[in-house]
Parts: sequence; structure tokens; C-alpha cells
Amino acid sequence: MSSSIADCIYAAIGAFGLTMVSDFLLEYQIAIHLAGGELVWNLCFYADGGMK
Repeated sequence: MSSSIADCIYAAIGAFGLTMVSDFLLEYQIAIHLAGGELVWNLCFYADGGMK
């Protein structure tokens, strides 16, 4: 009986943790896209020593 209660608690923690991560990613989606674009731009720009 106690092991099934522990399993339910672990499942609830996992579900709420996944929900929190999903909510964070959806809330900051634009900022994450901008940061990723900046990273790709810098990697491409500085790969050959910058613009010549």
C-alpha cells in the first residue's frame, strides 16, 4: 500500500515538473528564439574571422 502511494507522489511530481518546464518554454518562446538566432549569427559571423 505504501509503495503505491509513493509511486503516486513521484508521478505527481514528474507531471507537475513537466508542466512547469512546458509553461516556461511557452512563456519565454520569443526570447529563446531571439537568443538562439543571436547565437547562430555569432557562430556563423565569427567562424571565418568576421566579414572581410
